Amino acid sequence: PDRKHNLPRMQESGFFGRTRKLWQIERAFTVQGTRRFSVTGFGGQGKTYLALETGYWLLRTGLFQRVCFVSFSGFQGVDPVGVTISTLATVLDESLPDAEAAEAALKRIPTLLILDNLESLADEAGLPELLTAATRWSEAGKSRVLLTSRQPDFNHPDYHTAGTFEHQCLHLKGLGQQDALDWFGELMRLPPEPKFGMPQRSALIDLFHKVGFHPLSIGLLAQQLKERRPAELGERLEALLEEQPADREDRTLLASLELSIERLPARCQEWLPRLGVFQGGCLEEMIGKVTGLDQADWQELRNHLLRAGLMQAERVPMADKIFLRFHTTLAPALWQKLTAKKRAGLLKRYCQTYYLLSIVLYQLDEKAPRPTRALAQCELPNLFRAVHTALQEGKTEESVDFAANVNTFLYLFGMQCDSQKLTKAVDKAWYTVDLQTWFRARSNLGEQLWQNGQIAAAVQVFEDIFDKLEKTPSFKRCQALGRLGCCYRIQGTLDRAEQFLRQALYELAQLEQSEEVRQQTGFALTDLADLLTEQGCYKEADEAYQAGLEIAEEQGNARGIAVIKSQLGTLALRQGKLTEAIEQYQSVQHLFRSIGEPASEATLLHQLGIVHQLSGNWKQAEQVYREAAQLIEEMDGEDRNIQAGRNWQSLAQICAVTGREAEAEQWYRKALAACRAAGDQSGMALILNNLATLLINDSTRLTEAYSLAENSLTIQETLEPAAVEIWKVYEVLSQIANKQGDSLQAAEYRTRSKQAYFAFPGWRKQLYQYEELIASVVQASRELDVREKLEQAIDKVLKEKEHSLFAAILPILKGECDEAALFEPLNYTEAAIIRAILEGIDEKA
Repeated sequence: PDRKHNLPRMQESGFFGRTRKLWQIERAFTVQGTRRFSVTGFGGQGKTYLALETGYWLLRTGLFQRVCFVSFSGFQGVDPVGVTISTLATVLDESLPDAEAAEAALKRIPTLLILDNLESLADEAGLPELLTAATRWSEAGKSRVLLTSRQPDFNHPDYHTAGTFEHQCLHLKGLGQQDALDWFGELMRLPPEPKFGMPQRSALIDLFHKVGFHPLSIGLLAQQLKERRPAELGERLEALLEEQPADREDRTLLASLELSIERLPARCQEWLPRLGVFQGGCLEEMIGKVTGLDQADWQELRNHLLRAGLMQAERVPMADKIFLRFHTTLAPALWQKLTAKKRAGLLKRYCQTYYLLSIVLYQLDEKAPRPTRALAQCELPNLFRAVHTALQEGKTEESVDFAANVNTFLYLFGMQCDSQKLTKAVDKAWYTVDLQTWFRARSNLGEQLWQNGQIAAAVQVFEDIFDKLEKTPSFKRCQALGRLGCCYRIQGTLDRAEQFLRQALYELAQLEQSEEVRQQTGFALTDLADLLTEQGCYKEADEAYQAGLEIAEEQGNARGIAVIKSQLGTLALRQGKLTEAIEQYQSVQHLFRSIGEPASEATLLHQLGIVHQLSGNWKQAEQVYREAAQLIEEMDGEDRNIQAGRNWQSLAQICAVTGREAEAEQWYRKALAACRAAGDQSGMALILNNLATLLINDSTRLTEAYSLAENSLTIQETLEPAAVEIWKVYEVLSQIANKQGDSLQAAEYRTRSKQAYFAFPGWRKQLYQYEELIASVVQASRELDVREKLEQAIDKVLKEKEHSLFAAILPILKGECDEAALFEPLNYTEAAIIRAILEGIDEKA
């Protein structure tokens, strides 16, 4: 592929001051045999920029063929190893099921793997596991690993800070004198123009020395020097440094920040600490609502903050709003300037304002998901802090509703761990409030369990809700019925699921048809359509989808429209209408990405992969599956495991069909572990059966294959047969019995397979690829010349190789119509073709 790296662009002011450090890293890799190199130092020293420049440079020199950059800044997941592997797979353009596969690829392709901002990973977030995996990757052929972190020591046996060349550590301090001057010159060239021209070299050196030539501090000073003279600035900086704690490593940065703040007018300094309540920034419209500043006062403060480099104003894509991003240390420093009383009053207003924002975002998300989620993504840190603060203060009526709104976006953004944390906080408070709030809290808990794949636990919660509600139709009762229907469908008990969903629709029809009721009706119709699709009732499913789509379009629910269209694509896929499926998927392919919904985007990509797979486009299918896998790896929570299991299984199938059996087995076993962790019974059953199928052709592993298939059957017998396609595991068991020489057992399994398949309502619709053959045989049964040509063609095939289906067709052409005799040697698909032929002949009679 053309793309040899995934490195982000460098800063506009360029790379200055670390050339010797760059040479030191290069020499370590090329001369000293270093495998792993760590760059450490406190914030603002330029660790990431050094790592990026190293990547660009060593790629240009040819030391590495690829460079893979993985940043863990703000990482919310629980599996950094998985995120790294999925990112690496994209850069290497290879299928990588696990750490061992990644190691094998790195042996073949010399790659520099950059792991950035590792201080964001705690031990419980997988840091030790990542470091251990990185050790193996760094020792794979000519590949190496470069790490950055604020931590001076990882406390890991493979990452000693001295006494070895295997791992070297570089602790960044300030810039060199000339480097600092050169970078300052570039900063001064950027707008705005300085008032007093370029300061003298000696004055700059003296000033930079006071801050230890710290890059980020120099950046702040550069903004000051556009309006102040060096002598004045230096004298005040020295005084401020004296006020900072001597043991603070970042005291120079704090002093530089204070220097910028104190230049503000007195009234602005009085207003400024109120901004400390925000988490790194906020939408501009929130400033006045939270702090109470009027428009004129805020505009004055705004201009000063922008000019001082303490704040940046960024336009939010698609939303036509301004997001104000504060300097990294600004808000924490400002918060310390407020008294306890002022903090409490500000927090109260902060929580109330963000509660109202959460309501607006929740309501707008259905109508305009793309701009709404862009805004929610920006404000999520503030929303998260505000809702937890509200819960801690015990305002349960509002806070439960607040938590439900925030949880919606946490789930949509794939932040399952944060969502679980919030749900647990809410669940502790629900018992103290009224029925309305209790219902919302318990519903949120059920939703959380459902989304995390804990279906049995979710069923218990929703049944508890259902039992406590009145027996007469109500909106809450219909919601509970719908959720129970979805849970039972996922569990594979389709009959009971259908009962709940149809009951929900029946009771919804008895309620006043408000917009809320119509929306819930649309949800129930779509859920019922999903269930009917799994049952093979495709015509009824299409009717239910279309009815749900009509409601979504009527209400302008953009996301609802996208979801139903993607499901219509899946319905077309199930019927073999591949062109229609692609059209439906492509119509919404970019929407889920633009609205920040990784789980839905991953599902859509997976379905597209299935279309390509059925079309025989193996390479394209594998690429799409790997794109989906990368999104899944970046998710967290149990819901990730459900999607991961099914996606990795598809990658295994691609590997199997392209002759990579060993790699296919790795993917299958990885998928099985994910489904087992999620409690996904149907997923486990399917993977066990597919893994058994993979092993059939290895005569030394037939016993193992039989055990896998039996385990699959044991699970499937507890689920809805159509949901897990139980006829397939009977067929696999039949094939294994044949290879083991047990013809009687093989015949028994074949019979069970055919009986199960014919009990499936959608079996006829799955014969789309055999329609031409079926029509030809039916025509030949009535037209002599056609029959003679067909018999000649079949005889020619049978002389070349054994073919049970064609062998069964010949007697039909001679007048045989006894199904039992014809079916005996056939598998379920062949038997279905023969039955369709016989039905066609009967219709013509």
